[in-house]
Amino acid sequence: DTLRGSSGVDYKVIGDAHQNKFSTLYKCKSYFSGDTLKINIGIGNGHAGNGFIISYLNNRFYTAPYLYSLTVNGVEDSASEYRIVHQSLILDRLNYQIGDSIWGKIKFKSIETNIDKKEIEHIGEGYFRAKIN
Repeated sequence: DTLRGSSGVDYKVIGDAHQNKFSTLYKCKSYFSGDTLKINIGIGNGHAGNGFIISYLNNRFYTAPYLYSLTVNGVEDSASEYRIVHQSLILDRLNYQIGDSIWGKIKFKSIETNIDKKEIEHIGEGYFRAKIN
């Protein structure tokens, strides 16, 4: 299946020096962390990355953007706070288990306040599909 692990999410980061230009390269990975289903849509190489994670449990969800880079000492360089302006999520079913395929659509806007107290908008909209590992 050529769509497995794919995303067609248009994700914009507005107001940051590192304007996001790579959302067409984003991959979708999904997995369980305890009882919570995590849907990670982003790009990363182990040293730096960006995107967002949807946390889904009991028909409720929360969308959290991320941007990380490892410093020389191996610690993540991130100290931002996020406020959701709006978010909507459509999934192909209510419950999932490991090995299932998941398909959905996401639309959200959040405001990040970074360590320098600068506000950065995160806006995402589109579809995703992955196998749950």
